[in-house]
Amino acid sequence: MKEITFGTKIKALRQERKLTLKDLSEKSGIEITYLSKIENDKTGTPKESTIDKLISALKINLDTKEELFRLAKRLPHDLKEGITKSKAFFDVFRAAKDLSEKELEGILEEIEIKKRKRADHENTKK
Repeated sequence: MKEITFGTKIKALRQERKLTLKDLSEKSGIEITYLSKIENDKTGTPKESTIDKLISALKINLDTKEELFRLAKRLPHDLKEGITKSKAFFDVFRAAKDLSEKELEGILEEIEIKKRKRADHENTKK
């Protein structure tokens, strides 16, 4: 199975939407030659503004948006903002970088449990 890269994901999304490179270029404002280089992984990591243009032009949902930023090895704006505004947020990222996938999934499960409990508590107060 071929590795999914930022470029292969963009190409697949474009093709799913039955768009040509020219169509995507017109919708995104990105040059056709640069789009071709992106899709064929012949360029470095695109700028966040380029990723945002592609997300908008391809009408991408939140999960796919986050996947694209991950594949591009970029942080979405909201995470970058959170990291720079909060020392605790920054420290969590710093601590988490050395954890295994299984350990990270366990932490995410705990966070989801706490969110549900908080939501349930808020609902019972109303």
